[in-house]
Amino acid sequence: MFIAVATFQTVSATDVTNSIVVSNLKYSGLPNNQTGSLETMLVDFNFEGEWDASSLGASIQPGDFFTVPFNSKDSKIVLNNGSYALLNIDGTQLGTLSTSRNTGLLTFTFSNDIAGLENVRGTFKVKASARVSRGENHFTFPDGSQHTVNYTEGSSWSREPVINGENIYKSVEKYIQASGAPPELIQKLLAGEISIGEYKAALAQYSTTSMLWKVRINRSGGDYGTSNVTIRDSLNLTNGVVLPYKEDSFELNEVIYSGTTPTVVKRIKITTDEAEFISSAEDTALLILKDGKTAFELNLGNNVGTKSYELTYKTDVPEGGYSISNGITLYKNQRAMLTHRSITTGDQTTENTSTTTNASHSEQAVGGTITGDLRARIRITKYDAEDAAVLLAGASFKIAKTSDPSAVIQTLTTNKKGVALSNKLEPGEYFVTETTSPMGYRIDSISKKVIVSETGLTYLSVANTKGETDTPPATTEVSGTKTWVDNENQDGKRPEKLVVKLFKTVGGQTTEVETKEITSQNDWKYSFTNLPQFENGQAINYTIDEDVPDGYTKTVEGYHLTNTYSPEVTEVSGTKNWDDANNQDGIRPSSITVHLFANGVDTGKTATVSEATGWNYSFEELDQYQNGQSIQ
Repeated sequence: MFIAVATFQTVSATDVTNSIVVSNLKYSGLPNNQTGSLETMLVDFNFEGEWDASSLGASIQPGDFFTVPFNSKDSKIVLNNGSYALLNIDGTQLGTLSTSRNTGLLTFTFSNDIAGLENVRGTFKVKASARVSRGENHFTFPDGSQHTVNYTEGSSWSREPVINGENIYKSVEKYIQASGAPPELIQKLLAGEISIGEYKAALAQYSTTSMLWKVRINRSGGDYGTSNVTIRDSLNLTNGVVLPYKEDSFELNEVIYSGTTPTVVKRIKITTDEAEFISSAEDTALLILKDGKTAFELNLGNNVGTKSYELTYKTDVPEGGYSISNGITLYKNQRAMLTHRSITTGDQTTENTSTTTNASHSEQAVGGTITGDLRARIRITKYDAEDAAVLLAGASFKIAKTSDPSAVIQTLTTNKKGVALSNKLEPGEYFVTETTSPMGYRIDSISKKVIVSETGLTYLSVANTKGETDTPPATTEVSGTKTWVDNENQDGKRPEKLVVKLFKTVGGQTTEVETKEITSQNDWKYSFTNLPQFENGQAINYTIDEDVPDGYTKTVEGYHLTNTYSPEVTEVSGTKNWDDANNQDGIRPSSITVHLFANGVDTGKTATVSEATGWNYSFEELDQYQNGQSIQ
């Protein structure tokens, strides 16, 4: 029996630092003035830049790495410790970035999915720290530029504008709720061993982080009498970030404001049941979530009068770098009200004409980004219309120019993160149309017009409503051929039939789907048809396998199976004996030729034997069988 043994070759990681172009290095975020209660502390600032590995083409391999030095020449300036994922625009991790205070190096290491990607480049933004003590602190950045920080005790304040006649105002902040953090973490911060940024990064593993949205309602105490007061809010989806509101995070309190600081009078119940809202007392508000929970309406009822409120609610924090914005409007009897009457800064007052107050928050990813060329492309995000947190795989789209809608330029299908990214397009206007919806969802067949720019990425977010699909679900076929490498079944070991097994993998779980019996009658071919491409919005990966026949080894290439058998061999050997009284008459030939026959047929193989060979002969590596029968 012959046994096939698989061996794996480890590819050594390559340091590609000399092939990387690093540019636009910046040192930012170190304040001019800093206050605090500690005698000395580490103050965070940003070290950021761009890197370009385009010269390597598509040759980058998993494990390859490069380093960027921080090059601090000032002992009071150090690089912070950290580790971050390098994410592509579709959320795929293509590497890691680690920073080390000891070595002063940023190390970028590429992961498996980098293989084959061309024009690789990216950005980085990491944290460094400057140690300050009371008074003026003078620092020299690695590029030679200088900066002074005046560190004083106490807290700083700035003169804020005065908002007159405020009806509604909205703000947003990143909210961190921590529990179970070890005491030594805060002790290291107080001792000046770590910076605030490093403290927050370490605290993150013990924390939950959200975006906290706050709304001040009728802070000016205007009289709404018995008019119906409603608030409408929606998240801006044009930047590709889809964030549903957390339904259980909504809190509404009647408050009294001192400046912009609220004092709670009482909690107002929020319900999503309209019947309960209609029948309840005045201390109830009706919440209606819309557009996959990316918008809402909050009805405060008809008893607002001169009361003031604070409304808070949360969303998740987007991954990596992001920019989010949100607008909110207050309505009195369905008429949009001005957000405020006027605003006074110093001795200057400006009248207001806006009915919508916007809050926004953006962050460049601390760590890094990695990408190929994404200019002049379309990025589609597909999500559940009832819950935008559910991202949908398996939605197919076609792209066509608005000038010729019938000519399809590209087709796309969303991945497991609900994202599809087009190839590079000519700048201009395009229609994006859904052609196949995920299983269990209705298709959105309305064409969306987008404008593709040469200078950036175009975002498009599309929702699907649950229900019967309007088009047949996308299907595929798995077919292949069984190939026998056994010298036409020379040894007769080939089975008369074989069972091919089909497996599917969804979400990391692999199960058997069905089997097919194949024989020589169907030329050892098989086919599995009408197989769904997606299951519960996730792409299905199909594979095949078999039970290997005895004596054979198996090779699987895609959907093709090859079984290999090495025929058994034997040898024939012997000796020529002479019965001639030791060549008494001298007529024995000097040599003879021995012919080899198989089953009575001359094989064409011969051996010359003589006294020099001891009159011995041998035929080696001979087939043991022919047509399944032992050769005689």
